[in-house]
Amino acid sequence: MSRQPGVRRREWRSGTATWEARWYDSSGKRHTANFDTASEAEAYRQERLRERRYGGTGDPSGGKITVAEWWDRWSATRQVSSSTRAREQSIWTCQIEPRFGAVRLADLRRSDVAAWTVSMSSELAPATVTRCLVTLKKLLTDAVSEGLIAASPAVGVKPPGPAG
Repeated sequence: MSRQPGVRRREWRSGTATWEARWYDSSGKRHTANFDTASEAEAYRQERLRERRYGGTGDPSGGKITVAEWWDRWSATRQVSSSTRAREQSIWTCQIEPRFGAVRLADLRRSDVAAWTVSMSSELAPATVTRCLVTLKKLLTDAVSEGLIAASPAVGVKPPGPAG
């Protein structure tokens, strides 16, 4: 039996056996996850290491935080004017939070953002929809920079065009 580095067989007190994947995230914290087979454990471990190599944290809990939890962290550290802060807070409270606040960052999809943009277009002026989309894009782009998600689900979503 070949042994992959970072994968080992674990015998539990109950008599069952699993394969444990071990890796370190970008902050040096050790993580483990258990699987039924060695190949599943190694594949999962390699995905975490690949994620870390490409700028993610390698911490599987990153994408588990909700958009609202990320908003709280993100907005508290923004160095913007008071008028920008007030506008972004209003956009958050009225448009983003009701739709996405409870959604985990990892579960948010491009199609969700596109549908949200279309639904706002029937109620709000195009410039307002654009401001809402820009705010969400900033929030999600910084989540990528923080290593919480691999890619922003808002990339490629366009604001509405002029009515015509």
